[in-house]
Amino acid sequence: MGYGLSVVCPDYYNETVDDYYPQILGEVEQVTEWLNSGKIVITGHSGEYQGIEYDDHRSPEEKISTGYQAQ
Repeated sequence: MGYGLSVVCPDYYNETVDDYYPQILGEVEQVTEWLNSGKIVITGHSGEYQGIEYDDHRSPEEKISTGYQAQ
């Protein structure tokens, strides 16, 4: 599933991934809620790399990509 979460940071920030943990945890909780509520329903797998098949019932607002930028 092309979820759209990205963390962009320069090489010297690679050791500070833990700084993003609270935000990433929030994203995981959101995806869990979509799965539990039926907004995303996994229907199968094509056998390909990242070949998850699913029905997506999220609103257009919920489909907007999330990104975090290192300051």
